[in-house]
Amino acid sequence: METFLQGHMDGLLVAASWVERLREELGLEGVHQVWGEVPTWYLWLAASPGTYCLEMVHVSQVGDGLINGSFAVKFYPALDSEFFQDLPPLEKQLRESTLFDASGAPAFETRLDIPADLFTVGVLALTVDPDQEWGLYTITALNACRQIGLPGGGEKAETLLGGLPGWELSFTLYHKLLCLHAFHKKHPPVNAQFSVEPGFEKVYTPGVDVLTRPCSANKTLTLSVLFAPDPVNPPAQALELMRGELDENGGRKIVDQHFTCQHFRGWEIGPAGQPVLSEDWWRLAGVDYKSELASSCGCC
Repeated sequence: METFLQGHMDGLLVAASWVERLREELGLEGVHQVWGEVPTWYLWLAASPGTYCLEMVHVSQVGDGLINGSFAVKFYPALDSEFFQDLPPLEKQLRESTLFDASGAPAFETRLDIPADLFTVGVLALTVDPDQEWGLYTITALNACRQIGLPGGGEKAETLLGGLPGWELSFTLYHKLLCLHAFHKKHPPVNAQFSVEPGFEKVYTPGVDVLTRPCSANKTLTLSVLFAPDPVNPPAQALELMRGELDENGGRKIVDQHFTCQHFRGWEIGPAGQPVLSEDWWRLAGVDYKSELASSCGCC
């Protein structure tokens, strides 16, 4: 199952690497796969103040033979970017160290020295059927990855250690991946749902394990988008998974919609005043960009 999902993700990224026009439109400047025990990809986006990392953390079978994978979305800010200042002290220290190479990604030899839970800004869940006829992409992130330090030693009050804008950073990468899926599979979105629920923050106390606590100033945001070949008859198993998520997390504010045609229409506005759906996900399902690397006669 892990190999299957890895191949699915590789297929999306290979499609971009072969088609220059698509790569330029998406601002995808570079992709590097790390060959190790855990499937990992580093991505560099145009005008992005840092390096993205997509790391597979769990794979399982769900429903009737469906394959589901969870990926940690990580972000390593450039040292001269404003996002670097949002890092808590430990992550700042690591980012400035020799654990990272000149590209802004963890060096291959020392990448495992970076604690796995650091620099994470969101979680991507991907569910596909074995024939890859449809794909369900879900991104979940906090609007701010707040980290709080509680009093210890001579300190008398809790302090805000830092916090990257999780949703903003996660959605940027999520958008690119969905564009790649639309282009590669030639399928438009057929269903989408967006939800908001109370968030949390991490709490650090000297000599105590890291804890989490509810945070009224934080929100957990989730967007699920389903791609399939037939908008009129979306896959029942995928719809069941989406509805099951709503039942499991009852009480959230939910907006969901079924798209019965292959054209984009306006939709819900997200927490930062930006749309949570993109016209590109429909448009790229209908384009036929050719690879500049193919021969002129079309034989390869």
